Amino acid sequence: MKKVYEMLLALTMILSFAFVVSAVENTEIETYYQSSPKGSVEVETPEDTENMHSSVQLIDGVNHIGKSSYDASFTCSPANGKTLNIHVENNGPGAVYFNVENGNEDFGTKSISSGNSLTRIFINPDGVHEEFIVNVFTKDGHVMDIVVNARQLNK
Repeated sequence: MKKVYEMLLALTMILSFAFVVSAVENTEIETYYQSSPKGSVEVETPEDTENMHSSVQLIDGVNHIGKSSYDASFTCSPANGKTLNIHVENNGPGAVYFNVENGNEDFGTKSISSGNSLTRIFINPDGVHEEFIVNVFTKDGHVMDIVVNARQLNK
């Protein structure tokens, strides 16, 4: 696992930005590497997050229904783990847009079509410690029906 982290960090030094999206059933796992030596980087490691030893739930299955945007912020503690997963499930009739920021970076806005979900995974080898801001919204004003989870994992 340490070699995986070392390889990811080496890749972040070489690449200023790389983007990959892959689909796993109806859940997309978004990946991109951003040069950020003191902060968290977003990575794709679904197999590494399945067997976590302990975790802290930061957003616990919040069901948001309405036309207003969903906005949440939380601060991670490095003692709670090196991995942060933020998951949005879209049960509404139209696309929603999922943005993640922390104090240092805007990780961008990604579209989630109706009936699909997106998990964004952030890893910091020193422990995730930034404040994260999650924003989910529509562009056409339709009623959203989303479920939001965020979990910091001790692995």
